[in-house]
Amino acid sequence: MSLVVVRAVSSYEDGEAIRLFVRQALALDPGIEALLRSGDPSRLIVVKPNWVQEAHQHKPDVWEPMITHPSVLLILVEELAEMMQRGTISICDAPHGYALFDAIVRRGGFRERLKEIADR
Repeated sequence: MSLVVVRAVSSYEDGEAIRLFVRQALALDPGIEALLRSGDPSRLIVVKPNWVQEAHQHKPDVWEPMITHPSVLLILVEELAEMMQRGTISICDAPHGYALFDAIVRRGGFRERLKEIADR
């Protein structure tokens, strides 16, 4: 069975709307919650964003359509971590070979914000 949810969010700055969407998406399948709340410290959850490249090839200031927005990804990681309490969350992707990976993970203060989540 496939579950797909599409929802409009007015802005990537609207963290509460994004958080509500993420919570509702995670609640769609009771098996997801059971897996996340199992308490097994050896669990590995892989999150695969869409990190194609750091910006549009011909418009270097245009990046939001090119990658999963850091706000969405960070809220998802926060919600997963809160549900799991223990375990590992791995964020994995393979951008174009010519993409600047470091530039991708700097978008939206991703690295710093991810460190704050990890520290908590």
